[in-house]
Amino acid sequence: MPPPLIPTSIQRHQKHNQPFAADSRNFYVRVILLALFGTLVFFQLLSSSTETPTFLSEPLQHAEAPQQQQQLPPPQQVSDLPPEIFIANTTVITPSTATRIPNIVHFVHGLKDPDPQLDLIHYLAIKSAHDVLNPTKIYFHYHYLPHGEWFDRARLFLTLRHVELPTKIYNNSVDGYAHRADIVRLDALLEFGGIYMDMDLLSLKPFAPLLDAHFVMGEEGQGGWSGLCNAVILARPNAPFLQRWRATYKTFDQRNWNHHSVVLPGILAKYFPDEVCVLGYKAFFWPLWDKKGLRTMYLEKSYGFEENYGIHLWESAARVNLMKGITVDVVRTVDNSLYCEIRRFLREKGEGTERDEGCVILERTQRPDRLVGHWPLLPPGPDTPITDPLRLSDISGNHLSGLVRQGTFADPVTATAPTLHLNGRDSYIFLPLPTKLNLTDLTVSFWLQVPAHYTKEGAVALMLHTDHIKVNLETHLDQSLSFAIRTLLYGVNTSPDDDDAFSSGRLDVPAGPHPVNDGSVHHYALAISHRRSRLTLYVDGSVALSSVAWRPPNPEAVVRGVWIGSPEPEDRNYQDPWDEQRCLEGTVRDVRVWEREMGVDEVRGVVEEGWDEGVREEEEEEE
Repeated sequence: MPPPLIPTSIQRHQKHNQPFAADSRNFYVRVILLALFGTLVFFQLLSSSTETPTFLSEPLQHAEAPQQQQQLPPPQQVSDLPPEIFIANTTVITPSTATRIPNIVHFVHGLKDPDPQLDLIHYLAIKSAHDVLNPTKIYFHYHYLPHGEWFDRARLFLTLRHVELPTKIYNNSVDGYAHRADIVRLDALLEFGGIYMDMDLLSLKPFAPLLDAHFVMGEEGQGGWSGLCNAVILARPNAPFLQRWRATYKTFDQRNWNHHSVVLPGILAKYFPDEVCVLGYKAFFWPLWDKKGLRTMYLEKSYGFEENYGIHLWESAARVNLMKGITVDVVRTVDNSLYCEIRRFLREKGEGTERDEGCVILERTQRPDRLVGHWPLLPPGPDTPITDPLRLSDISGNHLSGLVRQGTFADPVTATAPTLHLNGRDSYIFLPLPTKLNLTDLTVSFWLQVPAHYTKEGAVALMLHTDHIKVNLETHLDQSLSFAIRTLLYGVNTSPDDDDAFSSGRLDVPAGPHPVNDGSVHHYALAISHRRSRLTLYVDGSVALSSVAWRPPNPEAVVRGVWIGSPEPEDRNYQDPWDEQRCLEGTVRDVRVWEREMGVDEVRGVVEEGWDEGVREEEEEEE
């Protein structure tokens, strides 16, 4: 059945009026009326499309993303439009009398669990909105009222508003809590106007420059390839774009997860560009929810959020692994891109909001010896809380503290044994690096003890990665367990017909004869020089593996970090269970990284020096 050809009125909370029934006696009358109506709509859209929207009271560096307007077809072809566009186009708009977007904030929570609690991150979303946006009111729309410590703290800022659970919209079933929340937010904005934000969206700077617009959304993904994300919506009451959008829920199908919430507003914006201000992808939704984006926020210390109005934490993607165990102490002590930015919302009045020294984003090492970082991997002091993840201090002076997940420290710590045990299941160490460090010249040094008779194949002791390659030092089981070097390529041309192509096989280095499962402590140093086409693994100061033809593509690409005990998920995402098959059990001590290729004599010097002497020297320099 084709979509209706007669415009319908849009009344919130009510079904649309039905089109006139077919009546052959009035056929010609209906055709004439339809043609007249279509002509009026066409010329109205044509005249409005020539105007350039100017919504903002002041220019923004990344404000309006360039929009490519989609032309509506001539009147006789209107019925050929996609159903949602036809519905949006034929919706009779109730004029909005508001002159600005009101500075009212809306949160929606408590639509799923009859006994909900507010998490720390949810509290920070409310607290940041209160502190940064200075709203006249913060509505908290709920069906089941939360409880607990964080809700008690947040309640001071909130105006509570109970809502019924929407189970139908235009006779379409709505069963999932996420889709119900989509409807609640649209209805709240139609009635009150204001600023809607998800509970994992933290405000970073005032939205005042945006409040002169009629309706504002931000791109999800560069160029908005995923659509316009409804985790942040700014709207005047009864905004025309909002009326059209809600009307399209006539075609809602809850099996299509993000079609109406993200994809469709992006499509509508191309047909009705004068009714929406589209912000660029960095306004709210960058870094993204993919591996690179989540790693940038939760592991690296590489992004400063200078262009962001807010941060979307992508809770559903990060909760399983990256947000697991998050506490006030974790936010205050672990120096990653995200926590460095949001810990200010945990400070009391008078403590200041400036970034900690450990949160400075470093481009290059500041040391003449090119030492990038030195992590002794010693247990924290008695006054330092034990958290998971746990901060790993860098004593090089470059302030590149790392973190460990599911690690345990030796007790007692001795001068002759490694200190930090990784369980081989879900433990890993991540160490951030300067944002301009690449594979031109690099050395990583560490001490490792693998259990005697350990036999796991493909377990990763060390991983370095850029946006184009991953270099794994991983186990290979033959007559004994030893290390091999595997180089994985992605995002590059690997065609065998191309003389300039690269293949992982050419860059791999087969396992050597040195056993790693003899129960002894060994020193390992991986030295890389792309300039010299050289890659060398030293074991206890001697060459164990080497290649003089190691020239992977894109050597200028930034090294994103050092992983020890596990690689970044390869065939899985961060929200999936951790890949235990790739984790190495072992005990580690004293990791160092230099921005230079070290030769055999220098490596032997590190071995002879040992970890205690190195730690004492670095601590003296720190003092």
